[in-house]
Amino acid sequence: MVEHASPRALWLSQGWRMAGALSLLLAFSVAGCKQGPAPSTPEMAPVVDVERSTFTVSRTEVMTDPSDFSVGVVRIVDSNGETVMGAEVTIVGRFGSDEQSFDVRPTDESGQTAFSMVAQELLTVTLEAHVRWRDASVVLDQKPVLRFVAGPPRTLAFKSHPFSTVAGATLEGLVSVSAVDAFNHPVTRPFRVTLALAPGSEANRLEGQLTVPLAKGEAVFPYLRILGAGSATLVASAMGAPAVTGNAFTVYSSLESALRFDTPVPASVPAGAPLTSGITLALTDDYGNPRNPSPSSCWRVELSVERKGKRSPLAAFSSTRFDKGFMTLPPVRVFRPEEDVRLVAHCQGLQDAVSTPFTVLAGPPDAAASSLRATPERLVASEKAQALLRVQLLDAGGNPVVDAPVQLSVSDAGAVLVPASGAGRTDGRGVFSATLTSTQPREVRVSATAGGLAMDTKVSFVPACSATIALPMLPVVGADILGDPRFTNSPLLPVDLDRDGHPDVVSTDGRIYDNAGDGTLVLRETDSERVSGLLAVGDLDGDGAPDLLSAGDIVAVRFNRGDGSLFPPQPLVWGAEAVGESVKRAWVVDVNGDGLLDVAYTVRGMYRLTLHVLLNQGGGVFAPDVRSPLMADADDDAVVLVPGGPGEGADAALVVHPQSMIHVFQAGVDGRFVNAGTMALRDMPRGLLQADVDGDGRDDVLVRYYGGVRKLTLLGHPGQGRFADPVDVSTDADVGTVAVADVDGDGGRDIALISTDPPYRLVLVRRDVAGGFRPGEQLRLSVDPASVSAEDLTGDGRPELLVSSKAGVLPLLNQGDGTFSSSRPTGISGAVFLVRGDFNGDKVVDVGGMGGGSGSLLISQPDGTRAVRSVPMPGLNAVAGVGADMDRDGLSDLVIVGTSAPKVYVMRNESGGTFTQREFALSAIPGAVAVGDLDGDDASDVAVLLPSLSQVHLLHNDGTGTLTPWRVVPVGPASRALALAELDGDGHLDLVVAHSVDGSVWRFLNDGSGRLTLQTKATVGKTPMALAAGDVDGDGLAEVVVANQEGTVGVLPGSGGPLRTYPVGRSPTDVVLGDFNGDGHPDIAVAEDNWRVGLLPGQEGGGFSRHQGQAALLFVHALQAQDWDGDGRMELLAAGGSVELLTSTCVR
Repeated sequence: MVEHASPRALWLSQGWRMAGALSLLLAFSVAGCKQGPAPSTPEMAPVVDVERSTFTVSRTEVMTDPSDFSVGVVRIVDSNGETVMGAEVTIVGRFGSDEQSFDVRPTDESGQTAFSMVAQELLTVTLEAHVRWRDASVVLDQKPVLRFVAGPPRTLAFKSHPFSTVAGATLEGLVSVSAVDAFNHPVTRPFRVTLALAPGSEANRLEGQLTVPLAKGEAVFPYLRILGAGSATLVASAMGAPAVTGNAFTVYSSLESALRFDTPVPASVPAGAPLTSGITLALTDDYGNPRNPSPSSCWRVELSVERKGKRSPLAAFSSTRFDKGFMTLPPVRVFRPEEDVRLVAHCQGLQDAVSTPFTVLAGPPDAAASSLRATPERLVASEKAQALLRVQLLDAGGNPVVDAPVQLSVSDAGAVLVPASGAGRTDGRGVFSATLTSTQPREVRVSATAGGLAMDTKVSFVPACSATIALPMLPVVGADILGDPRFTNSPLLPVDLDRDGHPDVVSTDGRIYDNAGDGTLVLRETDSERVSGLLAVGDLDGDGAPDLLSAGDIVAVRFNRGDGSLFPPQPLVWGAEAVGESVKRAWVVDVNGDGLLDVAYTVRGMYRLTLHVLLNQGGGVFAPDVRSPLMADADDDAVVLVPGGPGEGADAALVVHPQSMIHVFQAGVDGRFVNAGTMALRDMPRGLLQADVDGDGRDDVLVRYYGGVRKLTLLGHPGQGRFADPVDVSTDADVGTVAVADVDGDGGRDIALISTDPPYRLVLVRRDVAGGFRPGEQLRLSVDPASVSAEDLTGDGRPELLVSSKAGVLPLLNQGDGTFSSSRPTGISGAVFLVRGDFNGDKVVDVGGMGGGSGSLLISQPDGTRAVRSVPMPGLNAVAGVGADMDRDGLSDLVIVGTSAPKVYVMRNESGGTFTQREFALSAIPGAVAVGDLDGDDASDVAVLLPSLSQVHLLHNDGTGTLTPWRVVPVGPASRALALAELDGDGHLDLVVAHSVDGSVWRFLNDGSGRLTLQTKATVGKTPMALAAGDVDGDGLAEVVVANQEGTVGVLPGSGGPLRTYPVGRSPTDVVLGDFNGDGHPDIAVAEDNWRVGLLPGQEGGGFSRHQGQAALLFVHALQAQDWDGDGRMELLAAGGSVELLTSTCVR
């Protein structure tokens, strides 16, 4: 190829060399086989025939690309018609005012020469063939025209793309790609460009018109969208060009629209086993992208189980559990065996997530769900005494295990088991029952083996007067969940769950306390499926046993198995369905008069109050809820739902603030309530209460008022939407909660109420003989009352009053004449410690309370009463003391220590409680004191604890009450308490000291002369606070009993055995021993939690039964056991804000 000087990018190439070589080869072959013509004479010389010669091109349009070209062919024929070989050809290209010329190879034997033509620029070129042969030059007539256009895309570039977008949003014209050919000319031909997401993009699912043709060097994508969220990068590609990658951008998820299960549920699960462990729920937009919920949309996720198209709620979770759109579901359980069950997750306004179907399988007996129960567990030994033993085998879902073998055995052959073999099989409820009787007192351990489980329980047959708690007090229940119940229902719900004639108790946090038959309430520890919220009871499934309704976020029923044990909660509906909604009251009542108990509850919304009713269809199956809107401005506690008589529906009444009106609504057969009228009141009501005041079997309505209106208004309820005329009842108090019962046995139902005006009081308004009401009388309490309810807990036909407070729940035992007793005041107040002794020489033990700079003694009188005698102690700031006869005159004196000076004071009793004070110096401020004869001289010596010196100082008594320093006993640091007791059986008093830092007790043995030697150090717990010593196991050796701040009592056996520990209340401040129930075994009483007395009943052999929370008293910190009335049974003195006498009670 020869290129003539020209700046333009047109060139010719002697291409297709192989074809040209072939032509030459053919021409050569012809020349070698055929003789050529004879040389012509000059007058015959041919010339180039321009008409018959040709100039052709293969293509008239060529792209500016190295791979594209047009082939030109020049064929020369002479005037004789013969092809000319060896003619010289020059190609001249003309474009505009420019031209370029190229010499090509001479023609071959076929008279042809071929060449290829390529251009870098966009040109239109006219070609001419100039031929020179035999010194003649001609220009062929054919002049082909070539048009050079832009070539195919060789380089792509994003001209525009999004910086961010939302999943599913249309990217209309936002993405364009430019394309140039090999020589950077914009591509004009419609080559196609394809778009895709680059590998590594978090976003996915690019859809739309993904391939478009180029136009004017640009591909504009008219419709695109990306469905997957995350980081995204686009990549463009075209045939023949390297793919190009754009800049990264973010695709944000769109608004939330659906829930989905991100991990599958198992194909099968045993009933009651955790179903959702490890299952993840996703909250997604329309395109499946996870995202966290916005507060205005999904605020609570409700999980339900779907069976045969019907959904039952399981649990609800706050949407705040979502993390980046995912929530790992806490374990939930499905309890009923069934096939084709689905899990459904619902959130208001979103598409539900529905799981794949799974199967709930019946399981084997479960240790937690199955039970062996004795009813009662404690009963008086007699020929008629019979405890029902009931084995129930359930799987983890609470489903009965039917026809399973059971074997019962007893530890004492003296107890009679029926059937005697103890063998049987469970019935259709999974139950096997037997009875146990005994005519003699004994403790019997009952064991059961069944279905691979081993269970046991204990039955106590006790003497006649020990079948009781030691003190007439209930366990403290609900103390941490009461809040301020003065304006709510009682925290206790009495109900006879096991139908034994003795009401059990359910607290508002769902704890169940079984009544042993004598008022003793025992926490049902195995009940792990408790529910909380507003509670109501009634026989909802028609089996004669009361069921338990709870209404909160979920309205659920725990059906009674018939023996008082409850099935796991069966949810009915969601209680609160929207943001700001909450359930306010709940009832179990026959709403539509069909004889079946229905479920009703009120829901407070942001701008409405709605009454919901679930009509019972029989057998505990309920229809969908029916809703009746009530007045929006009605107060939450201003609605009551009172049942009518047989065949009648229920009536609702409500008051609306600030109207002085009662609005009455009557229920129809469909469960909806319609307005039945109004009643006017003279004063502005605060709320409504309901109770059967007139004894006709229908609840009446009691109206309470705002502060200053000290009365109740009684509206009798004859039924059918009607109420009697208002009757005002003077209360002399603003009314909080009430309880109605015939407390004095006169046939009229009395009203007990809690006042809400400080000081909070318990007021009793009794019925008079004419059917009216007497003026209210205040009942004395040792606690600050919060609410009251009434129920006969002891089975004597007389209702007790149950008073709740933030300190706990205090029962007031009905004495039979309408008076109540829990404890008796002694007339002493402000005591720091208690003392006892015979202070007037009448051989009757007197008691006293001391503290600060004064004290009081209760001195027995000849008529059996007690007189209060003041004991001034100016400047002592007394913190500890004891009563003892220091001068051997037959009268008890007082030995006192205080924090005002390093001294011990002996208050010498001159006569009948008149004292003279003597003082003896110490080396440091004392902390505790004990008195006893340490050297056998029949004179009481004194041991004083000096914590700052880590010493106990012994002071010798010469018999006249004069003390002299005697011995110093080194003890450990932070010593807290001490006691003198006989530890080793040698007749000499020994010393016990408790240390709060290392939790140890040091025991020192006395050699009889007052010389004390350290015998043992024993760890008893964390921070011992108080100790006592006494023989609790009957072996003649004193045990050491220590109360620890952590909430335990440790018992160190006198025989040297291992420490026994028993849980009690927190932060005990004092501990005493005494046989409070007369069974011959010492019990342990503990002052705990600053407001309660706890009791550990003693057992044979020195053991102790489970801790019982007993008296609820304010600020109790010191105790003393004392036979107050000389009946041979111990009472308990408790010092707090005042000194109270807690008497033991024998009830049947």
